[in-house]
Amino acid sequence: MGWFLWEMHGAEAVVHPGNIESFGTFATMVPADNWGFVVLINSKSYVSGPQPSSLVRGITNLLFDQEPRPVRQANFPMSLQLLTLLLFAQATAAMRTIYLLRKWRRNEDLRPVSLWTRHIWHAVVPLFVSASIAFGLLYVLPHSFELDFRGLLQFAPDAGYLAVANSLFAIIWGLTRIILVPRCLRRTQPTATV
Repeated sequence: MGWFLWEMHGAEAVVHPGNIESFGTFATMVPADNWGFVVLINSKSYVSGPQPSSLVRGITNLLFDQEPRPVRQANFPMSLQLLTLLLFAQATAAMRTIYLLRKWRRNEDLRPVSLWTRHIWHAVVPLFVSASIAFGLLYVLPHSFELDFRGLLQFAPDAGYLAVANSLFAIIWGLTRIILVPRCLRRTQPTATV
């Protein structure tokens, strides 16, 4: 069943951690002293909130008449704030682009002239940035917590769904921008007069 041996204050402890979706456990037994306890955490996120192992160490310190260390919290609430900020930044950049495209459409003199500026800088580079954001959030973020993407959705749904929202926004807006920029920058043909 996956029991592990730990040394706790000179005594051998038998421990078993367990995590399932939104729930964490940590069973600890010290056979030499005939005692044990279980830590159960409801609504647990794998990457935020108190970690069961930190709680176990604190309880063990109390049982061995020692001062418990502060419970270690994962630094993920800050990451959730960063994911929210990234979504806001993407929305702001999209609004700025729409404003710029509307300005170019009304006044052809403001449009960029060179091919590099027109299509590469205003369409292809942002698509590359959007794809990088999506790859980073859907692959790199879960692997930084030693999870695959399904594991991130299962054990940290708050971060997982924010990553999905950010990635979808990045991909959809990147592809939309590839269509909108060339359409907006297309020169209008003068109408023939007869």
